[in-house]
Amino acid sequence: MTIERDTIITHEHVPDQIVIEDTYKYSTYITIGLTNGGDFYVKLDFIDLDLNTISEVANLYKLKKALKFHSNLIEREGYKITHIVVTGMQTHSNYDMTWECLSDDPGFSLII
Repeated sequence: MTIERDTIITHEHVPDQIVIEDTYKYSTYITIGLTNGGDFYVKLDFIDLDLNTISEVANLYKLKKALKFHSNLIEREGYKITHIVVTGMQTHSNYDMTWECLSDDPGFSLII
């Protein structure tokens, strides 16, 4: 997975707590940027997953829809990111997983 060349990173690999679909809470390292097209780029490196939670995260990825999203960093910085669409996923050893995502102004549809 690679970041588009024109993406401007504003926060890189920052420890964060996220909530997906108002239910699923995870510890991550988050990277946030802005793409040339005006979308937000969000990279999530999930940490401290176990056998159950890695399956949970993989199943969320398979939903292929805009996922409701909350992040302590995003809230603190005032970014208008309320949903993400996962555009890429990679699994690692030790129950780690990485998502690359896009988000836009909440009024826009991000269904792929």
